[in-house]
Amino acid sequence: MIGVAEWKNRGSELVTHDGRVFVTRRGEGRGEGDCVLLLHGFPTSSWDFSGLIEGIARRRSAIAFDFL
Repeated sequence: MIGVAEWKNRGSELVTHDGRVFVTRRGEGRGEGDCVLLLHGFPTSSWDFSGLIEGIARRRSAIAFDFL
């Protein structure tokens, strides 16, 4: 599993009206419906998926983000 600093380096911040949201996208979809959206619980973060997202990304797109 990668560290939090490396996780942050793999993503970017999306600025919204309500605040900034960290987002990371890995892999490439191979057609419509090939994207997996990873949703974390509270009080955790998208880093919960740092050990899974690369495996998913071998077969399809994967997006993880932090809730506001």
